[in-house]
Amino acid sequence: MDDDNSGMSYLSHSFQNPTNTFLPGMKMDANTTLTSWRNDNDPGTRSFTFKLRKRSHYRVYNQSQLYLELDGINSEAMSQLVLCLLANTTSNTSISYKSSDKRINFQTQPYNYEKSRLLMNSTREIQFLKWEDIQWDMLWRMPGDKCDIHNYCGNFSSYNKNNNWRRCKCLPGFSPRVINNPCQGCLRKYRPCSYNDKMFLNLTKIKASSPDLTIAKQTEEDCKSLCLNICSISECQAYSYYYSSVYDRTLEASTCEI
Repeated sequence: MDDDNSGMSYLSHSFQNPTNTFLPGMKMDANTTLTSWRNDNDPGTRSFTFKLRKRSHYRVYNQSQLYLELDGINSEAMSQLVLCLLANTTSNTSISYKSSDKRINFQTQPYNYEKSRLLMNSTREIQFLKWEDIQWDMLWRMPGDKCDIHNYCGNFSSYNKNNNWRRCKCLPGFSPRVINNPCQGCLRKYRPCSYNDKMFLNLTKIKASSPDLTIAKQTEEDCKSLCLNICSISECQAYSYYYSSVYDRTLEASTCEI
């Protein structure tokens, strides 16, 4: 019990200082951190933490190293439901989603967050759980696969979960840092900005993170021009551009990353 002389008494401060669990009604802010337990039965803290980076952008760190990112960009519907839970907008959440899971309907309707929770568990996963009858059912988790893990294949390499033979591959114009092993990162074959005629390769279904510069730009062409203009100064390697639609109104609009 706490009396702060304001006429209000508190039975618990756990909503302001959670350990590994986030509940409906909480709101994730810059002062809130979820920390994994050592194991399911030992609440001693482990090295994995879940934090807010900026609006609708969350990160999992292994000590100080980035491990996962959740930002809602091009994400599936269940991720959007988790973002609404973290922002404490569950009372007016309405989203169209479909799943093979019988508990999720094929229509647009408010989602019922009753008896649900978000867990930073002891096995490096963020899990969205809902109590069903006699047990907690896991409806969503991250990482869903190795593709979600930050820099899993090293610098300038991509991960393809559908390639059973070699899932890590150097990006075009790069070669393995270790011969015949792109899982340990890749090196550029030629220095950027070394030719007058510069071109960009369009890489799709790739998620970039930890940019050197993030800035609002109206169009993708503006973002591309910025990269070219500073190429001789900072050797701009690449750019990514995201335009926020009305549906994604909780995200940053028209973002250019260098």
